[in-house]
Amino acid sequence: MIKQVREVMTRNPVTIEPYRSLWDAKELMRSQRIGGLPVVENEKLIGIITSKDLIFYPENRLVIDAMTEEPVVIEEKAYLFDAYQKMLENNIERLPVIDESGALTGIITRKVIERYIGSYIDSMTGLPKKEYAIYKCLKLLERGNSCTVAFIDLNNFGELNKRYGHVVGDQILLKVSGILKQLGEDVTAARYGGDEFILILPYDEVKTINLVDKLLFLLENDKWPYDLKVQCAVGVKEIRLKEKVDIIEEVFASINEASLKCIDRKKEIKT
Repeated sequence: MIKQVREVMTRNPVTIEPYRSLWDAKELMRSQRIGGLPVVENEKLIGIITSKDLIFYPENRLVIDAMTEEPVVIEEKAYLFDAYQKMLENNIERLPVIDESGALTGIITRKVIERYIGSYIDSMTGLPKKEYAIYKCLKLLERGNSCTVAFIDLNNFGELNKRYGHVVGDQILLKVSGILKQLGEDVTAARYGGDEFILILPYDEVKTINLVDKLLFLLENDKWPYDLKVQCAVGVKEIRLKEKVDIIEEVFASINEASLKCIDRKKEIKT
């Protein structure tokens, strides 16, 4: 699963009071080898000060003069991608982390997040891995949007690999990935594993099936190595949340059902 902020954040971060001098802040950052300090007064987060802020003020000024008030924060239960998106949108390098009561519980940096996010990208195809697809699915459902899963499995890929070699097999996977990337900005395509892929779509099942038909057409009419015919089986499942249901469990159950439909479809093709 996609990690939550609380799993990788720095707990009990070094903080500073607003009426300390900027020289104190500078020395604290230097000694702790950090680039920023949450500013806390009476155990309440009121700002953040970074090494960049220190450039514009003399060292005898106070932290409160140079800090950023009402800093952008992230809840500890948020996913890493939520924190990363906030950093990109606000052009910042770190986020104070708070709990549900608003109390400061940690800090997380962009460098730490990027290290983890890199592990969610498939190095060969450039597609996200399944964890990111699951995250996008959860976000759609949390916002009350439609969400449908399409599970894709290439037909006879193992036989193609054995007959034509792994280089050709990799070329096929790369071309399939390129086609999936062209399905639209609303569509999240990810590599599930091996020759299996997954699509997360903000559509109902009917609209998703129409898009799957487009995918099948693109695969059948593309030019493949050795003039091979590349086809796939697809299982589709729209996620309909019920009251008092665990969203994560429902997502996994729906992905599993889509994969089972895909298996049934492969059996139909073989017969």
